[in-house]
Amino acid sequence: MESTPALGDSSGLAGCGATAPALGGRPPGFVLVHGLASNARLWRGVSEALSNGGAGHAVTAIDLRGHGESAVPASGFDTATAASDVAAVIGRLSLERPILAGQSWGGNVPRMARPGS
Repeated sequence: MESTPALGDSSGLAGCGATAPALGGRPPGFVLVHGLASNARLWRGVSEALSNGGAGHAVTAIDLRGHGESAVPASGFDTATAASDVAAVIGRLSLERPILAGQSWGGNVPRMARPGS
């Protein structure tokens, strides 16, 4: 999985430093969100199957703030802020109507994410 640069202030993430490892492909894109005490690597097998495994979809697995390779800011570890960060990544990557999936706590995050709001 290639990793995009850390998405910071210029991405609209208010300096949370989230990273979004991504694999290119065709729409619809998938955005994958890990659970607590996890990171984007959780999705490696799923990402490869969705992108290279014949499906050819674009896949972005997000390291939420304080997880994996993302920065650890002083605050913003609640579900609503995580959802806002996910929406900002979707906007930054110009993904139109991606399919969002989450594992455990990360399953609640996409339900609250509102890209473009």
